[in-house]
Amino acid sequence: MSKKRKKKKPSRPQAKDSSGKSNAFFTVKSLMLTVLFILLLRVIILLPVYESWLKRIHNYYREFRQQRHALDIETRMTQRHGINYLIPKFLKEYLEERPDAVFLLPSQKYLKQYYPNSLWAEPKAFYYFAGKIRTVEYDDADVRTATHSLIVDEDRRPRLIFFQNDEERERIIALLE
Repeated sequence: MSKKRKKKKPSRPQAKDSSGKSNAFFTVKSLMLTVLFILLLRVIILLPVYESWLKRIHNYYREFRQQRHALDIETRMTQRHGINYLIPKFLKEYLEERPDAVFLLPSQKYLKQYYPNSLWAEPKAFYYFAGKIRTVEYDDADVRTATHSLIVDEDRRPRLIFFQNDEERERIIALLE
């Protein structure tokens, strides 16, 4: 009697570790470690130490959703910087048409009375937003060359003024200090 041999089905080779045991992709141990890692990460993120960091990410995500449809630079700059962008932009458009114009930047102390978050009159910020516009500060030696300035009127609105004479310039310089 002849014995028939059974043909073995070829099995897929599995990776083996140093002990000779096979390494399946999802073992109970690896699945438990993954779940434990996710839970531990969640607990760490909820700690008060990371609260401000998490809020910044959340704020960024919220702002991104609002801004993703407004892709032009003008809209984004206006939304992000508000009056700190709009005033220098307006001044740039107005003063570029007048090549001999010199703008007198108001002091930060003066502007903070009306606009507490105002940064545009800082020379570096003004240059960033407006570009190469000839400016002087109220305490510069050549302040007498200024031809224009911006003051805040009784209704708390910014108003661009043109100096008609030296007395008016001196009065505005004294006001802006």
